[in-house]
Amino acid sequence: MESNIYAFIWRYSKRQQIIITLITLASFPFLYYSLDLPKIIVNDALRGKSGFPVTYLGMQMDQTTYLVALCLMFLIMLFINAFFLQTVNTYKNQMSERMTRRLRFMLYQRILRFPLPHFQRVSQGELSTMLAGEVELVREFIADAIALPIFQGGTLLVILSFMFIQDPILGAASIALIPLQAYIIPKLQRRINLLNKERVNRARALSGRVGESVSGIRDIRANNTAVFTQADFSRHLEGLYKVRYELFRLKYFMKALNVFMLKLTPFLFYLVGGLLIINGRLTVGSLVAALAAYNNLTTPWKELLKYYQRRGDADIKYEQLVSSFELSTLLAEKKLEYEASAPERLNGELVFENVTAIDDDGAKTLDKVTFEVKPGGRLAVVSGAVGRDKLAQCITHMLTPTEGRILVGGKPLSAYSDKTVGTRMGYAGADSYIFDGTVGYNTEFSLQHNVPVDRNSGNYDLTEALMSGNSPYDIQENWRDLAILNCADEDAFAAWWFEVIKAVELEDSMFQRALGSFPDLSRHPHLSENIFKARDAVLKQLAADPELSALVNQFDFQSYNPNVSVGSNLLFGEPRDGRFALNRLGDNKFVRGVLKEAGLDDRFRDIGLEVAREVVDLFGDAEADQGLLERFAFVDPMALARLRMVVNKVRDHGVAKLGDADIAELISLTAQLIPQRHRFGQIDEGFQKRVVEVR
Repeated sequence: MESNIYAFIWRYSKRQQIIITLITLASFPFLYYSLDLPKIIVNDALRGKSGFPVTYLGMQMDQTTYLVALCLMFLIMLFINAFFLQTVNTYKNQMSERMTRRLRFMLYQRILRFPLPHFQRVSQGELSTMLAGEVELVREFIADAIALPIFQGGTLLVILSFMFIQDPILGAASIALIPLQAYIIPKLQRRINLLNKERVNRARALSGRVGESVSGIRDIRANNTAVFTQADFSRHLEGLYKVRYELFRLKYFMKALNVFMLKLTPFLFYLVGGLLIINGRLTVGSLVAALAAYNNLTTPWKELLKYYQRRGDADIKYEQLVSSFELSTLLAEKKLEYEASAPERLNGELVFENVTAIDDDGAKTLDKVTFEVKPGGRLAVVSGAVGRDKLAQCITHMLTPTEGRILVGGKPLSAYSDKTVGTRMGYAGADSYIFDGTVGYNTEFSLQHNVPVDRNSGNYDLTEALMSGNSPYDIQENWRDLAILNCADEDAFAAWWFEVIKAVELEDSMFQRALGSFPDLSRHPHLSENIFKARDAVLKQLAADPELSALVNQFDFQSYNPNVSVGSNLLFGEPRDGRFALNRLGDNKFVRGVLKEAGLDDRFRDIGLEVAREVVDLFGDAEADQGLLERFAFVDPMALARLRMVVNKVRDHGVAKLGDADIAELISLTAQLIPQRHRFGQIDEGFQKRVVEVR
């Protein structure tokens, strides 16, 4: 990576920067004319010095028409300048987003190339913060790195040129304080840059501390060191606070100084310009135009000052990013490249010859390991976790031995490509990670080698990806390399996958998981039809066997099912939205309204109150036994405490004193009752009939 942010920007956005510069230069003549028009309007159209009629735009005009024409031209100039501003800002920010996308991708590639020992020295939280948060701060500068000084600096020069043309003395007054600002501000900015550098380092350390606390929460609790770790975290917060306070103090002092100097210049205008008008060396229109131009001057000047401040921040952040990701020990870049060749077969024995591995601290994790495993053989490694894992990592190209050789079929393992080792070697260790995704995504992860070079799903903007230096491959395509498994098609792969699930004894777990899931029918359009067919088959078997039929309560819209909860019977379904969760059903205004309209709200409340009394009596005032709690899944320790409060309130003050939250708690309790499981005797046939009617 380029060590300087400007080198990075110029290398990857040179063409876009040139286009932005040309658009910017094209806008300056229109800007100058928009500055000159107010003077013409005041001196010529309003004061009538030109002598009327006058010729303008090839037409003769009286004073009124001339004034209207000049004002319309001024309006047109405003539109044109706004168009240039919008075009430049849109184009430069599009370029900035592409550059940010490129930078994040480059940093992510370097994470993939980090040697394994480096991950022990850097925290996940620190890397995530740098890749997401700190790159975002650099993005703000990338958009303005070249475009802003050209646009705002050019605008400043156009305005200053206009003011000097009106009167050299007036022009000199407008820039009188700029040298003072140019001397003071860089000195303050250098101090601010150093503080920013320290702030970034402290913020990273703070992020690392949070990551350590999350990863080591078991050790913190096991050793009762929560108070100690809070003190340590407070120390980091204090350091960050002091740096940020000093940083803000200097930044706002510099801002106040800038505002004071900008407000001081109009004082010079009124004084010098007034004297020039009195002496007849300057017209009122020229002074008005100069004042208007100065108002326009403050904006580019302030933007240039902000740019100077942001440049210092961006330089530091970019340099720190490069130093954190550009390691001398990075793995070869070719490890991230697509290999078109088919993976070789690994035939023959696996041989270790005096293999030694040394970690970064100089300790030997493997010491002259020698063995041979014949094809079809098995090897048990009796060792500590470190030696065992290092040996496996040597076999899978994750770790390079310091000494010795590893041979497969008489050929050095290092001579095989990463694609061959990655597809022919399987690795599942204690450190293997479960990625964010489906079970299928994780179990098929090792098969994702079939790079879709010539295909595109249509949802991936390949042109934009290439302009941003991103991957040219569409993740939405099918990446599974079924040839590795000798599977001819998807049906063969599905059969193989189910055999694997059986082999690792996940069949029952997967079946239960499927029964409780909500499938995406857009991805599986025939699933609902097949489920209906399966349902019909089950119903036929139940109808043919009375003993089986007695074991199942079928769902019928016209009857109550005693094996599911009151709430599920009321809704005739399972909630897919948290607002209809059974333990919060009493908080749902729609449900409460329906119950009230049907005259069942008080009945739900009273049943809940009776059950609450029995539950409180059952568990007593002591802490509830966990085994007993499991029989009543709707009563966790927190819910039990709330029910005690409701029961005590009714005992002391009566039902009339219950608040809406208390009533909602009781209604939710009733909604969770299952007659066949919770035999409190409250859900009688009459109540069941009323629930079906309300359904």
